[in-house]
Amino acid sequence: MRNILSNIFFTLFLLLSCSQANAQLEGGIKLGVSTYDYINDEISILTLFNDRGDIPEYELEVENINFGYHVGLYGRLTVSKVFLQIEALGNSATVNYKITDLTSSIEDKILKEQYTNLDIPVLLGVKLKKWINVQAGVNGHIPITTISELRTIEGYDISSQDFTFSFLGGFGIDIWKIRFDIRFELNSTLFGNEITYKGNTYVFEDSDNRIVASLAYKF
Repeated sequence: MRNILSNIFFTLFLLLSCSQANAQLEGGIKLGVSTYDYINDEISILTLFNDRGDIPEYELEVENINFGYHVGLYGRLTVSKVFLQIEALGNSATVNYKITDLTSSIEDKILKEQYTNLDIPVLLGVKLKKWINVQAGVNGHIPITTISELRTIEGYDISSQDFTFSFLGGFGIDIWKIRFDIRFELNSTLFGNEITYKGNTYVFEDSDNRIVASLAYKF
């Protein structure tokens, strides 16, 4: 991650050095939605064991993933046809889990977990035509809160979440003061790093790829 950020700031320095007179700086507000449902073939089913790790007690399966929402600000520096864009977005997503109690005949439950992150996308883009551009970069995810109904399961806990990042790319359309973009984000770690149950640690092994669509207004 340090090397990636170093390359980004080096690119920014080059952009500023190449043509200070032609550089254009803009900023604005941005909002949008994201979805995981259509590009992840299968997401892990976790089996939770007792404290000794030898008897399965619960099965945790993703029932469905609701649309995520984000809102925030963006800034863009453009030199000629190349631009660097940095964003700060509050992002929220909700997952419904089906919980099967393997130790009894109790009917399966559907429990909800909501994640809120501060996302910091940093992208380098190129304008292909007057209105169209392509862009690619990284997205840093800073966990803020997790509200989980799974905490009602005795022994369940969410491990402390760390800063993570993912890769993204897509295209944008710029018309007057309106900015619209669609991006594909690879390995966006929706489910955080891990969970714990009775002292045992469990990790979702699948990549949580998503599609992100955003609409922005230039100030």
